Amino acid sequence: MPRNHTALGLAGLSALVLAACSSSDSGTNPPPDGGPDTTPSAISVGSGNNQTAEAGSELPEQLAALVTNSAGSALSGVTVAWSVGAGAGSLGAATSSTNAQGLATNTYTLGSEVGANQVRAAVQGTNLSTTFSATATAPPDTVAATIAITGGNGQSAIVGENLEDPLTVVVENADGEPLAAKAVGWSVTEGDGTLLQAEGVTNLGGVASNFYTVGSSVGAESIEVVVTGNPDVTTVFTANATAPPATAEVSVQDNFFDEDNVVIAAGGTVTWTWAGSNQHNVTWVSDGLPDSPTQVAGTHSVTFNTPGTYVYYCSIHGSSTSGMRGTIVVK
Repeated sequence: MPRNHTALGLAGLSALVLAACSSSDSGTNPPPDGGPDTTPSAISVGSGNNQTAEAGSELPEQLAALVTNSAGSALSGVTVAWSVGAGAGSLGAATSSTNAQGLATNTYTLGSEVGANQVRAAVQGTNLSTTFSATATAPPDTVAATIAITGGNGQSAIVGENLEDPLTVVVENADGEPLAAKAVGWSVTEGDGTLLQAEGVTNLGGVASNFYTVGSSVGAESIEVVVTGNPDVTTVFTANATAPPATAEVSVQDNFFDEDNVVIAAGGTVTWTWAGSNQHNVTWVSDGLPDSPTQVAGTHSVTFNTPGTYVYYCSIHGSSTSGMRGTIVVK
């Protein structure tokens, strides 16, 4: 009898334990259909988008990405991975976790170049992502406020010839300080002249320069210079293309001609006048033009009816390529 009572007691105790365990499981682990949805369904910009700050500085507001489930409820404890797109800036952390409001935050320092920056935030292990945009601006003391002409304005040259002096500008900030390494663009806005270069960069003194050849038609010409990226910071040069003269004078000095490069109109006449103390002559490379006698004093004149370039020299002190020589350009 004692053995049977013991067996019955153990069996009953086992049954009670099993019942208790069964009752406990059903109370603490509700069916999946009845529990909260913890699966991320979307990530979006919470705050901190479209900020603007100086290049190389940290954005004043943190970037905050919001993670939600399919019902639009915020999810906490979700890992968000951050990466830099455009702009070459830097993030405070590679990953961060969402808080009770579903927000994962991070800091961002803009890249060193002026322009657009982008940061991507993605739910780790998924294809869910969103993008933040920011703009890096130049520090105030490097922003071009003015561009002013310092040389070369108002010149004249015979059609198709170079202006004697370069066109020169200086770029300054609002405090009147010259700005180095500023790109400037050059363009012809009136006339058909040509510039040596379409773009340039200011030197340490804020100065940029260019060379200009006037066009083929007589009249006024204009050249605009603008600071690249600042279309309102601009200035305009004027120039004048003139007709070639009908006459020209060349002085024959000892061992050189003055002027040695003459431009004249077709049908015009050039006169050489001997002014030195040695014997010289005018000898033409091209056939058909009259050479001068070798002399110490006197004059020699030639009329040019056909456009072209004519080279001459002194046969005593020069040659067709070096020494005492000159050029006549007929237009």
